Amino acid sequence: MKRIMFVCTGNICRSAMAEKMLKKKAEEFKLDIEVYSCGVAANRGEHSTEYAIEVMRERGINLKQHRATDITDSNIQEMDLILCATGEHKVKVINSYPELRKNVFTIKEYAGETADGLNIQDPWGYGKIEYEKCAEELEKCIDKIIEKEIEYTKQKFGDEAQEKWKDRRMYNSDRCDSLAICEQSSARGLPM
Repeated sequence: MKRIMFVCTGNICRSAMAEKMLKKKAEEFKLDIEVYSCGVAANRGEHSTEYAIEVMRERGINLKQHRATDITDSNIQEMDLILCATGEHKVKVINSYPELRKNVFTIKEYAGETADGLNIQDPWGYGKIEYEKCAEELEKCIDKIIEKEIEYTKQKFGDEAQEKWKDRRMYNSDRCDSLAICEQSSARGLPM
């Protein structure tokens, strides 16, 4: 099982949202991964912001039960992959845990979404529009991360994994809203 952790500052917006998004997608695609999050300066036990909760609820994700975890209280040393909201967070993680250096990336760096920089902008202190932008940026990256995980699984487990994804595509094709959506997913190489 692969373990992935998202890191931001307070673990109440970006990393919390990314954790829940990836968990949801991993369950949908039946990926064998565990997802966590923490903050480099989190107030232990703090709730996510109202806008973060609202934006996630609109995406079918419950963030109400989330409580902030500080990096020093986390299980970061057990992670296979650590994805940071910004380059600054990446540097802090590497400085604190140099032995994990090879497993640490920014979210956008790992997803290959670096055209507009390496950082996911912090919506904290802003209005709902900024949270929407953040969620959209995270979703784009999460989709790329899911693609990578599917490809990794196929490479690692070969024919067995390909049969699993074939079965998954058949199941999901019954759930597609329209043939066009399924064809777009297929053309992009995504499971339907």
